[in-house]
Amino acid sequence: MLPRGLPSLKTRPSGPFVRAFILLSFLGFAGCGGGGSSGAISPPPPPPTSGWQPGVFQDATTFQNRCVSPRVGTDPFTGQPFADIQGTVTDENNFLRSYSDDTYLWYAEIVDQDPGL
Repeated sequence: MLPRGLPSLKTRPSGPFVRAFILLSFLGFAGCGGGGSSGAISPPPPPPTSGWQPGVFQDATTFQNRCVSPRVGTDPFTGQPFADIQGTVTDENNFLRSYSDDTYLWYAEIVDQDPGL
């Protein structure tokens, strides 16, 4: 038995406020999502700018020591100057891509992406 003053679970709320709430909820849900299509075809993505071709790998030594931020000074282990030369992020990405393809046992599992992106 429910305490006095609480509505029974068997009664349904009614009245103009409930109807307005239901109507506004329906209109709100009707305006959400879907998106639809305008019939326009989206343009193809721009061609890669780095000369990248899927599955074609240059030797990793082509990109070795090409750094965005070359180190200066001497290598504390060899006493020789660092061999770093100025490069780009694409050079670094190409090195990682080629080196991984040459040395990684599961190289076929690596997703080959444009290093210039």
